[in-house]
Amino acid sequence: MAHLSTKRPRIAQTPMLVLLVTGLIATGCQATKMTLWSWKMPGIGTRGEVLSVTKRATYLDATLKVESQEYRFLFPGRYECTQVIQTGASIEYASFRHLPAVRSSEGSCDPIGILSLKVWVERHRAQMTPARSGHDVSFEVFYRDDEVSLARGEFEFARPVAFRHRRGAGRETSLSLEKNINVIAVIPNQPECEKQLTEGKARAEFHPEQGDPYQLVSGADVCPVLGFARGFQAEKPVGAGRFD
Repeated sequence: MAHLSTKRPRIAQTPMLVLLVTGLIATGCQATKMTLWSWKMPGIGTRGEVLSVTKRATYLDATLKVESQEYRFLFPGRYECTQVIQTGASIEYASFRHLPAVRSSEGSCDPIGILSLKVWVERHRAQMTPARSGHDVSFEVFYRDDEVSLARGEFEFARPVAFRHRRGAGRETSLSLEKNINVIAVIPNQPECEKQLTEGKARAEFHPEQGDPYQLVSGADVCPVLGFARGFQAEKPVGAGRFD
């Protein structure tokens, strides 16, 4: 009993040391968690659900629900992605400052474009550079359905959105910012966009304070841009339609 009584005061006198060790362990666990997720290890990330998926050209237009927030992304329409991004599927979601990593029991598929542009701008405002006034853009519509059109062009103001990717354990680097890069814009099929879609040109404007921060302007017609994505090489064409 004497031996035990001599140990108790030492423990009572070192609460700060215990807290420090606990904090270091927690920090190390978080770093390990980030590293494991970047390696696609199971059980890492926030649980979520795929609410809806629509095929558009070679892309999957999907809305994900993570906790109480909904996000809309474009995923490549490759076979492995169609196994992960399915309506009602449970997913694990981890965000490394830009586009997230997404996986499920069927594998993994990371988005290459985002349609939740207002949310993106609000979270990355410090990275934003104002678009030049009167920046002209030309583009070519290569896909159209009842809801949206997909256009390929030199959308210079979209580069901070569409042209970043992750390398390593959550580290993010910019892709090429040279001209003639392949940027895909998602444009709604509504009256104020018809002129721009028909002519294949407009003035690109960026208004971060507005509900539609990216716009294509032609005269009095102001067309909101729904999203941007990178182009990719598909294995085979993917038709239009909705997953159920």
